[in-house]
This record gives sequence, C-alpha cells and structure tokens, in this order.
Amino acid sequence: MQQIVTSRHVVFSHGQESGPWGRKISALAEVARSEGYDAHSVDYRGIEEPRGRVGKLVDFCKELAGDLVLVGSSMGGYVSVASASLLHARGVFLIAPALYVEGLLTGGATRWCRSSTVCASPRATTPRCTCSRAITGCTTRSA
Repeated sequence: MQQIVTSRHVVFSHGQESGPWGRKISALAEVARSEGYDAHSVDYRGIEEPRGRVGKLVDFCKELAGDLVLVGSSMGGYVSVASASLLHARGVFLIAPALYVEGLLTGGATRWCRSSTVCASPRATTPRCTCSRAITGCTTRSA
C-alpha cells in the first residue's frame, strides 16, 4: 500500500521594523523543521502598507502545495490573519499581533513608537506610548 505524503509549510511574517530571519523567526523555524515542516520567511522590508504585505504573502504562498500554517509577529500577525482565509491556511500562530492599531483596518494614520511598539490604543483619543522602555516621542506613519 502506497502512503501519500503531504507537504507541510510554515510561513513566517515579520514585523514592520524587523527582518525575515531574526532571532525569533530563526528559533521558531528550527522547531517547525523538527516537526517535519518546511520553513519559509517572507521579506517585507521596503513594503510599508499592510495591503502590499498581504499581497506579497498571498503571492508567495500560492506556489506552495500542501498544508499551510502562517506565523506572524506584530504587523506580520495582522498580515497573517488578513491572508489566512484567502490561502485556506490550516492554522495561524500570532505573536503580539498588531490587530488593534489605530487606522490599520481603515487605512488611516497608524502611530508607532520609535522602538516599533504601538503607541495608541484603538479607543484612545490621544496617542500615548505604552512602551516598556523610555522613548522620546512617537512618529506617525500612513498605514
């Protein structure tokens, strides 16, 4: 009897100000490989808009056959969630996802601390930093 082997893939999406093979993703990729998954990480550097990142992830994953698990950190968490149903992902693993960043879902201004930690809660009327380390101020970027 012939056994059918299905490919299994984990695709990592990094945060807005990080890179595709940082320490966190590299460590998790080793775990995924030890469990029999092929590990991939999409490079979003230079793509500021979430929609552009979602498009890049969807295009990348269309080439993969088999089971798909999406892993995202910060902005990559948002990108993973936004792409999951389009890609029929078997699972999504999120690390501090940027799901409640002001303006992210509506296309307005998103406030980020210089340390890339979110500054404003979705219900806040004025930006306030909630960073764990001292910051001199916030910058505003278009989402």
